Amino acid sequence: MEKKEPPLSAVLLAEPFNPVLSFFEKPSYLIPLVNVPLIDYALEFLKTLNLSHLFVVTCDGNTTVKEHVQRRLIGHEFLDNLTFVKCDGCYSVADVFRDIDQRALIKNDFLFLQSGFLCNSNLQSVIDEHRARRKKNKSCIMTILCRTCPKEHPCRSRCDDLVVELEESTQRLLNFRRLEGDESSLTLASNASMTFDLLDCRACICTAQVPPLFSDNFDFQTLDDLMREVLINEEILGHTVHVATVDDCYAASVHDYHSYLSIRQLIFI
Repeated sequence: MEKKEPPLSAVLLAEPFNPVLSFFEKPSYLIPLVNVPLIDYALEFLKTLNLSHLFVVTCDGNTTVKEHVQRRLIGHEFLDNLTFVKCDGCYSVADVFRDIDQRALIKNDFLFLQSGFLCNSNLQSVIDEHRARRKKNKSCIMTILCRTCPKEHPCRSRCDDLVVELEESTQRLLNFRRLEGDESSLTLASNASMTFDLLDCRACICTAQVPPLFSDNFDFQTLDDLMREVLINEEILGHTVHVATVDDCYAASVHDYHSYLSIRQLIFI
């Protein structure tokens, strides 16, 4: 009999390390989006998932988030499988992954997201696809969530401009670049497709191999840094990253003032 895979765990980063959102007097996870604190959107999404454990990571020493999350999860089974992780001295996403690795918190695949994440689906098809891929190819360490969004779409800000090169048959990430000017110098592999209209939802499914990679590379500060390392040294490390395009639902993330305004506008519609 085939061994049943354990449910995913989830790591919810309450503090997005984005000074652009610091113009609010409240902590970033309590910034109101249509009168609802940002973190509540992520919590409502997580409630739809079958999770083995939820880790809520804080870095600012503020106990407000603990009280708020516990209050929002009253009556939900998460309260029995909820851990608050206070990461002292963490100043980036990479620092959080290093802290998680040092504490040995993660044993299986997990969903990583931040308090600004919104989604109206449980993404079960994406989770199933990730697991099926892992069964065939153990080298896959991460599945990134994206959705199709034309370059001229009002939801996109300048920092969302990126080009993604994918292997057509597997959606394996071959190359990506945050655009800063002319794209004409980009070259395309014969077995690949290149797209300029993917929007990074800023959430991903990771394997337990991901946190140690940050511990091994102390110069990494972002997930982009990790992906570049995987792409550059794929033959040496033996790791791959894949992209899941979620166009059958709405998924997005508040990560700057532009995304805050555009998502608020969509919610009002």
